[in-house]
Amino acid sequence: MRRNLRFQVLAAVALASAMSGAALAEHGKAGEWDITVKNEFPGMPETSPAERERLLQQGIQMPDTRTRHYSYCMTAEQVASDQPPVLSDRNKCAVSNPRIQGQSFSADITCAGLMKGAGGISLTYDKPEHYSGSARVEGMLYGQEVEMISKFDGTWTSPTCDKDD
Repeated sequence: MRRNLRFQVLAAVALASAMSGAALAEHGKAGEWDITVKNEFPGMPETSPAERERLLQQGIQMPDTRTRHYSYCMTAEQVASDQPPVLSDRNKCAVSNPRIQGQSFSADITCAGLMKGAGGISLTYDKPEHYSGSARVEGMLYGQEVEMISKFDGTWTSPTCDKDD
């Protein structure tokens, strides 16, 4: 699970940004990070495991709204960069209008992958060993209008990284 989601902070939203300014420089700490992500889809009823399996057999994969945990190895170069944590690009999301204030980052997001939509993201490093944030995107997923809210939390756990990260 670690390798397939390099620093998945948002399960369904991706962030690939090149930011200007140096306000986030020296954020975080190099080493192993534990990431927790919770995705919610307001207005969508929860689907039972049996119903998920039936839909999957029909080729329909429902968004997973469960809490997920990941590990990520942040390098010294990433800590020294002006970039927030990089997320998976499976939804082909792009960042625009990045805003940096102290140890906080926010931006607009536009996604053109499986989920097509727009919204925003924000995160704050409250100390070098911890950050938290959220994202909200409205758009189309499997032909249905959907709102997705992701809440995420990252905690530094070790100065050394597991080889599998």
